[in-house]
Amino acid sequence: MKGLKISNESSMFAPPEKPEESFDEKAKKVISKVEGRKADCAKLASQFVGILNDKILSVNKSPITKDIEKEVVGKLVALASEINSDESEDEGMGSMAVITLLMRSILIQRDKINELAYEVDKIKKSKIPHEE
Repeated sequence: MKGLKISNESSMFAPPEKPEESFDEKAKKVISKVEGRKADCAKLASQFVGILNDKILSVNKSPITKDIEKEVVGKLVALASEINSDESEDEGMGSMAVITLLMRSILIQRDKINELAYEVDKIKKSKIPHEE
């Protein structure tokens, strides 16, 4: 006795996928998404650091420049939110990326402040005669 052969072509349910193909395809998609996000993060981080290193005074910035700054910050927040909501990422990884960038930014600002304080001290010492 032979088994019953049923055609699934007219079924409203999709035939089951092969687990190996499905896993490989999902892995490729996740890897592709992660690589794309890494590139986006690197680009946005570079733009953000460029904004920090910009020496134009706030009063001299054009509306376009200010809009670009807001756009970069908005994209960073959106990317962090996207990473946070992605099930394939560890919880809070988007927030950690932004926090890391902000901590690096603080160190950049600290170094600038220290350099300025040093230069001010040098100027003060050269202008004021030493009292004995």
